[in-house]
Amino acid sequence: MKAFLADFVEGSDYKKILMLVLLSVLVKAVIIPHVMVINPDGVRYANSAHHLLQGNFREAFGHEKMLFYSLTLGVFQLVIKDWFWAGKILSSVFLTLTLIPLYYLTRELFGRNAAFWSGLVFILLPSANSIAAEVVKDAPFLFFILTALFLGVKALQNPRPLYFLLTFCSASAATLFRLEGIVFILAYLPAVVVVLAVSDERRKYLRGLAVFLAIPSLAIILSAVLFLTGFFPSEALQIAWKPFARHYFSFDFLNNYHQIYDYLKSVEGRFRGGEWGQDFFEIARRNMAWIYLWGMFLKFFKEIFPIFLIPLALGLACRDRYRGGLIVLLWLSFSYLAMNYYFIISRNFISGRYLMVAVLFLLPVIGFGLERARIWTNNLKYSKIALLTLFFLFVFYPASKSFSDSIENKKEIRECALWLQNNKTLLNKKIITTEERVLFHAGMLREKYHNFTINNKENLEKAAVENQCDFIVLSTSENDILKTGMTNYHLVKEFNGKKISVLVFGKNV
Repeated sequence: MKAFLADFVEGSDYKKILMLVLLSVLVKAVIIPHVMVINPDGVRYANSAHHLLQGNFREAFGHEKMLFYSLTLGVFQLVIKDWFWAGKILSSVFLTLTLIPLYYLTRELFGRNAAFWSGLVFILLPSANSIAAEVVKDAPFLFFILTALFLGVKALQNPRPLYFLLTFCSASAATLFRLEGIVFILAYLPAVVVVLAVSDERRKYLRGLAVFLAIPSLAIILSAVLFLTGFFPSEALQIAWKPFARHYFSFDFLNNYHQIYDYLKSVEGRFRGGEWGQDFFEIARRNMAWIYLWGMFLKFFKEIFPIFLIPLALGLACRDRYRGGLIVLLWLSFSYLAMNYYFIISRNFISGRYLMVAVLFLLPVIGFGLERARIWTNNLKYSKIALLTLFFLFVFYPASKSFSDSIENKKEIRECALWLQNNKTLLNKKIITTEERVLFHAGMLREKYHNFTINNKENLEKAAVENQCDFIVLSTSENDILKTGMTNYHLVKEFNGKKISVLVFGKNV
């Protein structure tokens, strides 16, 4: 194995990339068939793409604000007729393509050997493989944002205007899928300014910066002209902008923070010791900012996979590698972590997928750390045993975790969907649901049923009566099964799983 590794890591870029791509395809081909239930957001994206292909832009926008992903998903669905499979293959294709900019970025910073390891880590990373099996915007977003980072690093090392132009175009393409792409553009600008200030070739960097700013400047001017001349009515801007502003930009972003603070203060006196101070509630509310920060990093460590913190530390410990490109990489990683910190404070939650950009930007450092570990083990007396240990810790362990995570236990959703498919008359009835994945897998899009987002028994039954629904399909935890009795509906069918159960209620005659 030692000879094989030594021979392989010295091979050409083409061979390494081809090997990584083939390995990625193999891993995705094993993982995605095991995931048989669509992720909740995937239903929304499929509905948006369905309306977009029919030309119903308002309805499509009502399901999903970033319509470029809906369009991309719709194009894939024209070839792969099943919406779920179209989304999974779309994610897998873009994640595999992400290996290319990742490889070349790592090669620029740390060399070919580290580039191979960073690609291998990305292929085996459980958090990345979970995206491959879902219908989500993240896969194309990650591809374009990492391409932007690679081109941005190239632009700072070789300030050709074309590199700056391609950097902006790639970041803009990423923004079409997730608005967080704007963070890259905003964070990259100060990096260019710093390099411009310390460089001896300021004229070249000024030209590059001018090219980088030219497109957004022209877009702003053109938009202003179109609105001022009345070509685009201001009402159209309000309709398009309002959902974005409400979702991404809010001047009361500390509203949740203050509500939680006040609640902790109000309940403090209900518990013994609360009147004396320095109790749990006082400590918690006075350190909420630190608690949020720690919670975000715990999620970040989970997404990066804890075992890879070791090569990350090894890579960062090598100070002679702190060149301009690496500093930009670390700065952009920090920028995305800062964005996520803002998000967790304003929204009181964080999804692991939101942290994937920061994880992805650190993979070159992890690859370099693994290469350093490989070189170090080669010099040991028992190098074969050491290499086997490295293989087990950094290849076999994350690979087994990726495969085990793909084996899901959501049979209750598929079984209920199959039961509905076999009872064709039910699909023609009015249905309200809190678990629309069941109806999605039964072949129904949202226009054929009512979706109820609040899983509350009384409100759900009230909504069902008001909409004259014949059936209710809901999911509930196992402990709540006995509490779901209704006045106007009776239990027709029950599908039990390990964590939740899916219940079908019919209208009382």
